[in-house]
Amino acid sequence: MAEGGKAIVPVLRWLRDCLAEERSGRGITNVFGRSVKARSFLEGEDHCTGTPTWMADLPPSQARELAERAALYRRECGFHFGTVFLTGSIAGRKLVAPVLLFPVDESSLAGGTFEVRYRDWRFNPAVVELLGLSEGWESEWVPRIEAVLDAGGAVTTAARAIQSALPDIVGNPVGIRSGVPELRAAAEEPELRLHAASALLLAERSPNVRGVLDEISRIDSPGPILNALFGGFGNPLSSRRGKCRVESIPAVLSAAQEALVRDAASGNVTVCHGPPGTGKTFTLAAAAIEHAARGEAVLVVCRSSKAADVMEQAIDGLAGDPALTLRTGSKAAVRKLRDHIDLLLARAFAGGDTGDHRQLERTLKVLGDGTRKFESQLAAAMRRGRWFDPDGNPRWWHRLGQKLERQEASSPLLMEVSERLSELQQQRVRDAKAHLTRSHFRRIDALLDTKESRKGLRNYRNALKRRSSGAWERDLAGIDPQLLLAIFPIWIVESDDVHRVLPLQAGLFPLVMIDEGSQCDLASAIPALHRGRRVLIAGDPKQLRHVSFLPRRRIKELALRHGVSASLRGRYDFRGTSLIDAALEATDAVHFLSEHFRSRPELIAFSNATFYRKRLRLMRELPGDAAGTPAALVRQVAGVRNGAGVNHAELEAVATFLTGWWKDGQARGERRTIGFLSPFRAQVDAFEGAMLRLLGRDLLARLVRDHGLIAATAHGFQGDERDVMLLSLAISRACPAAARRFLEREDVFNVSITRARDHSVVFHSMDRGVLPAGSLVAAWLESLEKGHRLPVDDPACRWVGEVAGRLQALGLECDSGRSVGGIAVDLLVREAGSGKWLALDLVGQRGRAGERVALREQLLLQRAGLRMLPLGIHEWRSNSARCLDAIRKHFREEH
Repeated sequence: MAEGGKAIVPVLRWLRDCLAEERSGRGITNVFGRSVKARSFLEGEDHCTGTPTWMADLPPSQARELAERAALYRRECGFHFGTVFLTGSIAGRKLVAPVLLFPVDESSLAGGTFEVRYRDWRFNPAVVELLGLSEGWESEWVPRIEAVLDAGGAVTTAARAIQSALPDIVGNPVGIRSGVPELRAAAEEPELRLHAASALLLAERSPNVRGVLDEISRIDSPGPILNALFGGFGNPLSSRRGKCRVESIPAVLSAAQEALVRDAASGNVTVCHGPPGTGKTFTLAAAAIEHAARGEAVLVVCRSSKAADVMEQAIDGLAGDPALTLRTGSKAAVRKLRDHIDLLLARAFAGGDTGDHRQLERTLKVLGDGTRKFESQLAAAMRRGRWFDPDGNPRWWHRLGQKLERQEASSPLLMEVSERLSELQQQRVRDAKAHLTRSHFRRIDALLDTKESRKGLRNYRNALKRRSSGAWERDLAGIDPQLLLAIFPIWIVESDDVHRVLPLQAGLFPLVMIDEGSQCDLASAIPALHRGRRVLIAGDPKQLRHVSFLPRRRIKELALRHGVSASLRGRYDFRGTSLIDAALEATDAVHFLSEHFRSRPELIAFSNATFYRKRLRLMRELPGDAAGTPAALVRQVAGVRNGAGVNHAELEAVATFLTGWWKDGQARGERRTIGFLSPFRAQVDAFEGAMLRLLGRDLLARLVRDHGLIAATAHGFQGDERDVMLLSLAISRACPAAARRFLEREDVFNVSITRARDHSVVFHSMDRGVLPAGSLVAAWLESLEKGHRLPVDDPACRWVGEVAGRLQALGLECDSGRSVGGIAVDLLVREAGSGKWLALDLVGQRGRAGERVALREQLLLQRAGLRMLPLGIHEWRSNSARCLDAIRKHFREEH
């Protein structure tokens, strides 16, 4: 092992112990406590865990109610099946805790029959911690339970496991189940007791880190990413930098996105630093596809199932085919994977046409030549306009130049060349998609020509059918991982599942990508980082960070135990340093994404000015985009925050708004998504009860099902968005100052106000006049009341006025001197009554308005929904009628 690797192992072990203590006690302590949002106990004799099917029935009405609650709280809660209950009192805490926890396939709930993902079982961490059970105890009993899962012996084995640690414990955990009254009564007794009880539980998510802790303990020779992050060995660029092929990505990238993709293909550590709505997911998808196009594998690590779904959709949508991605975790994903493997083994994709590669190369050559020629034409047009259209009276050589220009009337107009290049870009995207998929299948076809590869793929398909996690891991260990990476180049894995689906092998993947790096602690990321040679970390330090309550005294004690110095303790502070913080310190390959595509300008303007120093380019800053419903509505109510932290008046106002919004949407046939956010957990917890009482179960269910209604805190909404967001600030004049300070924490506040795409409705009970100077809430509310107008540029010169006048004479509407998405636009044109605008860039007049807009910027505007065409002053002066015909032709083609 290298010296650098030896030096950082103590740091890794220290972070591991910090994570172990931080997560200790997590789990379900009391199923009747606030962390459990819904519960349904099974009655009668325990048959569920005694059969290999691991399925049970609920009454349809009860199942439907649970499914609706799961959908409402799906960002922050998960469904579990708990069995073998421990009751009593220990360390002053009442216990009604399941000993065994299993994830439940939520898609099965609405039908009344739920399916347990029983091979992903675990001991309830709360029980293990409160009983003081050792890691040795777990390592002894985990294999025993796994050995009897298929035979239905998990319950009795789990009972023996607890009895081995507590020989005097009473109770019989098999047979007739205990009901709710018996469990509540037993919780009041001091003695510990085991019960035959089973329940379906909707509980706040509690990450399972057992696999993470085990893998960190096994890392003795850290991989290159860990050395770069924790060893301070810089960010060398490899020889692969020249092999990066950005042109193989079927999309138009900004300059920052393209530079980021190039660095991700070469540097040890690359950071994608982007405010909300700036396309971080899109950029990560582009980087993954670029690697896959060259036959290199990528591991994409997401913090949640929702984030993994979003990433899978982004990659599949960009690639145009789901064949490149392997999505682990959900039952649907495993089924899709098995079906795909069956098709591969049947050679369903064999013998593909090889002409797509040559077609892509031809398109790239024509596009490259045309782009270079066009850029030179733009530069020439700017020189011509300024030289032959001088200030003051023109001299004889100016008049001669104007005469010569009129002799070039047969040449294509700049806007015609621009249109042709736009068509070629679209052709490049189509050719890149075809080449990407077909070249991938050709590589697979060559692999499957060997008997060994076909056998390995069959073994992997059979391993996917395994019910026991132990059997699955044994089968996986016997399969060459390089075969799987060649067949499935992009792996999308939830952070808790990495150890379940991939061997712990240093440098297994050429690239590891980790999203939401600001919310990721250092320790949890170590196993995924170890598996890569390079890493791309995305996030935003201005948004929510990982939360730790581990005492600093204890962090110091653990550091001293492992011999970690004070300087390293400060640099990799478990509580204060997120993964993106460490990455920013370890590399200069940092790319800030500034093009904001998500929200209307009114909704992002405050965040842009307050947190990002107006560095965002607002790509939805389009003419006419603010028409119709205002982007923000502010509703002040006479509410009071009670002692439990709930503002009922605001919830009542939310219910009134939802009723009207739903009726209006039904009348217009709209299916926009909607969300409810409050920074305070108590307000979110009270939301469902208030809506059931005020709206009724049927309307609430329709909002959840048809409009994706989610209720969550800012932590639950980070990484998500909705067309319409309802924000309940839940503070009032008499509430504790600490509540307002929490609301105005920059990360909490920034995430809370940036989730809406189109509309935000704010419910509050504060008089702005009583808020202190410098209050974020007061400044934000004031900003929402202001309208938004496109920024005004320098006054337009006479040519803009002349062109606008001629266009208006033809019945077209014109606006001038504006900036859209940070790009100066000389003239905006549209047909009367049409919602579509065309931007004209007049090239060659004097001043800022005459500067050319580069082709990449034109394409970026087009991606945001605004087509831009260049119009040379010399072209207009020579043949204005032809220019007008080209503009009118554009509008005819739009129809």
